[in-house]
Amino acid sequence: MNDDAIAPVVAVMMILVVAVTLLSIWNAIYLPDLKQQAEMEHLEEVENSFVNIDESIRKMVLFQSEGELTESVTLGGGDIMLHQAKSGGVLSIHKYPSAIVTVKNATSPLYEAFMIENISYTPSSNFWLNQGYEWRDGIINVTKGTNSVPRFYVDVSEAKNKGEDRWFNTVRIQDNGETGIGFILINITVADPLSISGNGIAHIEMDGELSEKIELTNPVDLTIDTSTGLWGKTNETVSKLLKGSGYSYTHPGKYQINKKVNLTLYNLTLSVR
Repeated sequence: MNDDAIAPVVAVMMILVVAVTLLSIWNAIYLPDLKQQAEMEHLEEVENSFVNIDESIRKMVLFQSEGELTESVTLGGGDIMLHQAKSGGVLSIHKYPSAIVTVKNATSPLYEAFMIENISYTPSSNFWLNQGYEWRDGIINVTKGTNSVPRFYVDVSEAKNKGEDRWFNTVRIQDNGETGIGFILINITVADPLSISGNGIAHIEMDGELSEKIELTNPVDLTIDTSTGLWGKTNETVSKLLKGSGYSYTHPGKYQINKKVNLTLYNLTLSVR
């Protein structure tokens, strides 16, 4: 047997053994850690996007801003240089099925204010943790399956209490004395498409529009749905603002205002692209 002929074969086999060993160590230890780190960074991006969405909605409503504003959400992540497979996700918007607030008198059409129930991000094929995010009634939640917990509060109770305090009112009222009452009715609704999936970059588009002032002669009926989410708080606020302004109510949430109402409508429409 020729030892000189065997030596190169043995050397190649040793190199292959070392290569397979290194590849096994890479796949077993380093690759999962790097993928997890990349996915964690992706989820941080999604969280920051939801914070930006929350702030943008608040600012547009607070200033009744007209025009369009866009916030982006990265649906997929977890890709690294040597393993570029990405997870994906679904971004969706849902609104409450019925109006939160309605305003009308005997001769006017019915003016309604709807509200977004939630904006949600649901992960798909996440390499680390199937963690999603949700914006609901002005509170950002971290979700996993059907479970959700507030991101910036200790528990749900604290989130609801403090969330109500920092959330905007769907109805804003200014008592102008004998000349009447000024209403700003905030209507946040949705337009198609309501959902998008994949692993690219999605966008939440916000389109604000402010109406001219509408004069409603008295009596004017104001109804607030107190059974939904945070809107019991809206009812409390409206009740306080209307005191001394000439109104009556049959039960909480239903008011009859015995003054002229100057109504301004602000419509904020959200869609996914």
